[in-house]
Amino acid sequence: MATTISVSNAAKLREQWGDKPCDHPKELLVEYIDNFQSRTGEYVCPICGEFFTKEERKELDAKRELLSSKE
Repeated sequence: MATTISVSNAAKLREQWGDKPCDHPKELLVEYIDNFQSRTGEYVCPICGEFFTKEERKELDAKRELLSSKE
């Protein structure tokens, strides 16, 4: 699986996915400007295209850790 995604491809994913719920896998993609010369600082779900800031990604990881420790 790719570890990066362009801004335009992330937008296409969001458009195709629509408003359906998504569980967002642990591995998020690093978003780059379309020429892949610089990072946007965002992370993108490879399933639905939702983007996350670095802080939002940390929060998502913390929630997953909490849920897995309760299992």
